[in-house]
Amino acid sequence: MKSLVGQTLKNRYLVQEHLGRGGMAEVYKVWDNHRSTMLAVKVMHEDLAVDKVFMRRFRREADTLARLQHPNIVRFYGLEEEGRLVYMLLDYIEGDNLKLKIFDAAGPYPTAGVLQVMQGVCQALAYAHKEGLIHNDIKPGNIMINQHGQVLLADFGIARLADAATATMVGVGTPAYMAPEQVKGLDPVPQTDIYALGIVLYEMLTGGERPFTGEQATRTGTTSFKVRWEQINLDPPSPSGYNPDISPALESVVMKCLAKDPNQRYQTALYLLNALERAIGFIEDPESQSAAAVLTGKTAPTSAQDRGQKEQQNLRQDHPQVGYLTPASLQEPKSLNWWQRNRGWLGVGGILVAAMTVMLTKGGGSGKQPLAVPTKTLPPSPSTTFPSTLTETPALPTIKMDDFGIPMMLIPAGEFEMGMDADRALVECQKYSEPNNDSECELSSFENEEPVHEVYLDVYYIDQYEVTNAAYQDCVEAGTCDPPEEFISNTRDSYYGNSAYDEYPVVNVNWEDANTYCEWRGGRLPTEAEWEKAARGTDGRMYPWGDEFDGAVVNFCDQECEFDHANTEYNDGYAGTAPVGSYPGGASPYGVMDMAGNVWEWVSDWSGGDYYANSPAENPLGPTSGENRRLRGGGWWLPANYVSAAYRLRDNPDLSNNSTGFRCAASPE
Repeated sequence: MKSLVGQTLKNRYLVQEHLGRGGMAEVYKVWDNHRSTMLAVKVMHEDLAVDKVFMRRFRREADTLARLQHPNIVRFYGLEEEGRLVYMLLDYIEGDNLKLKIFDAAGPYPTAGVLQVMQGVCQALAYAHKEGLIHNDIKPGNIMINQHGQVLLADFGIARLADAATATMVGVGTPAYMAPEQVKGLDPVPQTDIYALGIVLYEMLTGGERPFTGEQATRTGTTSFKVRWEQINLDPPSPSGYNPDISPALESVVMKCLAKDPNQRYQTALYLLNALERAIGFIEDPESQSAAAVLTGKTAPTSAQDRGQKEQQNLRQDHPQVGYLTPASLQEPKSLNWWQRNRGWLGVGGILVAAMTVMLTKGGGSGKQPLAVPTKTLPPSPSTTFPSTLTETPALPTIKMDDFGIPMMLIPAGEFEMGMDADRALVECQKYSEPNNDSECELSSFENEEPVHEVYLDVYYIDQYEVTNAAYQDCVEAGTCDPPEEFISNTRDSYYGNSAYDEYPVVNVNWEDANTYCEWRGGRLPTEAEWEKAARGTDGRMYPWGDEFDGAVVNFCDQECEFDHANTEYNDGYAGTAPVGSYPGGASPYGVMDMAGNVWEWVSDWSGGDYYANSPAENPLGPTSGENRRLRGGGWWLPANYVSAAYRLRDNPDLSNNSTGFRCAASPE
């Protein structure tokens, strides 16, 4: 195929660089002139592009692939066709693939990194399998790790679809990672991906060795043929033979993944992840590098940091704050169906890791039938929680799933500085305001955030994500919650009840609606103080991610801007609200997502009087009465000065609008 570098596709995508070549496509780096962002384009080989059977089936599945919105899946934007030129549009990822990371490790992959990779990939697979999609080509080269340490699964869908398209492509995949049923040309199942993931796990733990290389085959032929023969006929060698430090429990997990019979493997990616977490156990050295540091090559914070920074360091060492972590335990409630138990894992990009908060009690919004999975609960284990390095709450997991499968983040007990100096907020506003627009930034606008005062809070949990349409609909269908006042959003005529927006934040709910939902879940709305601490931590930062709104945004941004921290005025990636968890770079110090932009969030406090100036020093609850309730976090259309972690708004609790949602909090049991 002739190189496309220098060409412009569809009068929109400027091809800048050739990135690589695969068995089915050439991959290029392109600049999208409409969205002012970099994308990857996968140009299919002509033999596929002119195959009518393949193209007919792929077009039918392309819409489904485009809806795979998950923070651990490289986003697929759709299929474009120009004559014989057929290409897919994907996110461009700055970073390395796992294959390179394994090579660079020059030995067994660090345990923290193994767990981090497996958490991301298992969550991505759980979500995709729920959607009825099998990846069919899991391998280190298709697992990306970006510059922030986020794990993303690439190349979703094409191998599976190719397998179904033409007889000449039976058994498509990479031989070293192909399950026996895949080699035989049988229809793939979720356990097919789990087999391949077991080989990836084997490779990480042994420093790059694979169980089947063709060297033990008793048949002659190409290396590819020999590897396929071994996949069917030979048992994998013990990984501890390559790495004697692998524990029996961990080896058992690997070998179960590699069972020849799919029914003998872990039946879901989440079962595999739970078993792996228990087998790996605790990270023994609290001063060791975090998983994110292992993945990105950055060193861990030093012990010389102050108390607030140390607290954040400790959290990140157990669970890096990229918004897609799993709990150490996945013991599933017996009273809930499979979709409810795993909703928190199946979200998208918030859908968790986005949205992670899917609860499909009727077989799924896409019309697909639920996959067959075991209904038995997993046995409890003495190693089901990571040890906390925070002395205030030593026995509590950093992240937990509530009874409805919704992830909640631990906010440890302790003090933090609440509020913002008005002069500081004014200076920040002026940095990002439209030139010569003095009315946009006035000192009086920020005096509501004064005075800065120290507050002590007991330990609590808060939702990692804003409550989604799908999650709220569960409460409505249970007969407890009222439907939203309107089923539209700012920019969409069909929003609530539309499966395309299941993992977007619910809006058009008043304060009572929000409070009722949280109580139904066994929680409550967070207090204003709880919300602010969860958003900014203990170091007094301006925004959840730090003190700078964005280094790339200078003064007023009057056009589309690249911004990966929050859904605000400065980002034009979504026409309104975004799926929860879509901006992992904007995670708070505790890994809480979307606390700036997207939608305003109700909190429990009344607004009124001089309560803020005379707030109790411990666990303030706000005034006992009032006319208005407080809102926090800003919205998708707002500039920097309205989305700071300290900014406060008030509104009539009886009213609802299409820009206000909420999240829930809970005290430890």
